[in-house]
Amino acid sequence: MQIDHGGGEATNLVCGYLTTEHSPNLLIATLPSILRLDISKGASRDWVEASVRFAARELINGKISSLPMITRLSELLVEAMRDYAATLDGARTGLLKGLNDAQIGHALTLIHGRIEAPWTIEQLAHEASMSRSAFNEKFTALVGLPPIRYLTQWRLQMAQEKLRRGELSIGQIAHAIGYESEAAFNRAFKRAFGKPPARWREQQGKNDN
Repeated sequence: MQIDHGGGEATNLVCGYLTTEHSPNLLIATLPSILRLDISKGASRDWVEASVRFAARELINGKISSLPMITRLSELLVEAMRDYAATLDGARTGLLKGLNDAQIGHALTLIHGRIEAPWTIEQLAHEASMSRSAFNEKFTALVGLPPIRYLTQWRLQMAQEKLRRGELSIGQIAHAIGYESEAAFNRAFKRAFGKPPARWREQQGKNDN
């Protein structure tokens, strides 16, 4: 998009949007409706400007799904989120706020990287080099949810994605996201979404047809 200032130098805007097809995403939910990345500021912006120009050129040439373009756009999104996280004030909470903190960010990385692990508050606090009470308090203050509740929400969100794909059985999904038994997974899923996973997946299949 090019904006004419009435005789002055034109301003070029490269815009895009990020969304998910179905349920709210824990990361996207923390973002504002618009993320702005100003490439005119900062010594490290040379590569950002080069990436924007590359992605724009690929789009113009019709290479919408090329791997290099997708990679550049992903890098730009991460940079925009990093910029946004650095501006968050003390009153804001969410995943980005937690990731921007060294101790809580480390714990979140472990949760996301090993969702199937039998995490406890004690283990996560140890990994963050904090006491249990201090970790629980700081995690809740930054992310907006206690650690185990956040872990449960993230697991169930991942379960929804796996259920939609239809590649794994209910028991396999339960194991993949860290539940000791299919029955425990069924109870947690029904408590969160009002119906057991098998029925939820069946309903999703009907909606997609």
